[in-house]
Amino acid sequence: IPPDMLQALSELPGTNARRTVDFWAGTALDNGRQIVRLSWVPRPLVSAGAARPARVTAVATHGDTRVFEGAVESSGASFPAPPGALKVTFTVEDSTKEIIDRDARTIEVPDSSTAALWVTSPALFRSQNVREFRSLDRGPNALPFPGREFERTDRLVIRFDVHGTAASTATVSARIISRWGKDLAELPLLPRPDGVGPYEIDLPLSSVARGDYLIAMAASAGADRARAVVPIRVVR
Repeated sequence: IPPDMLQALSELPGTNARRTVDFWAGTALDNGRQIVRLSWVPRPLVSAGAARPARVTAVATHGDTRVFEGAVESSGASFPAPPGALKVTFTVEDSTKEIIDRDARTIEVPDSSTAALWVTSPALFRSQNVREFRSLDRGPNALPFPGREFERTDRLVIRFDVHGTAASTATVSARIISRWGKDLAELPLLPRPDGVGPYEIDLPLSSVARGDYLIAMAASAGADRARAVVPIRVVR
């Protein structure tokens, strides 16, 4: 299995995980500059007496330089970041300010001035019924759903964009892949109005069996290739 797929699978919580919060950290291009976006959502409590998250903070470092430090509100947080590897450490506190959870992950911030092709971090939006699907925020600042566990009654909308000097001529596709790396099916991309704005996948999970999967979004233009991979788990 390629390294980017293994990295994506590592973001899925363990089957016995007692994590209190699901986290998301992703990159986007905002008026020509790279930004990092953060969001989180409480996980279902594993027991009646489990501690409830009350405050989430994050520290982002680029090498020895601290790029961001502060609270991540329920509405998320965003900040500009330099190109390269960025380590983001989340800390969760309960109402007594005791640390009850911590998570660290590293994301790669593209260099928008030199990269020929790159795919922005996929943003997942979950709807559990028709009303929620119709009311999904379609704006550029819509807050992604940080979780990666879903039910077969859920409907996913996945948004991503392709940037770089070769983006205008790139061929873009999306596929669903098993956790073992087996290519299962191509996922259709919804039409983009006037050819602008993010690409979008509408994926009703009623057609997907229980298990762990990877959604791979790829762009190619000549010799240039780029891909972003996001994991999902269908639990029931």
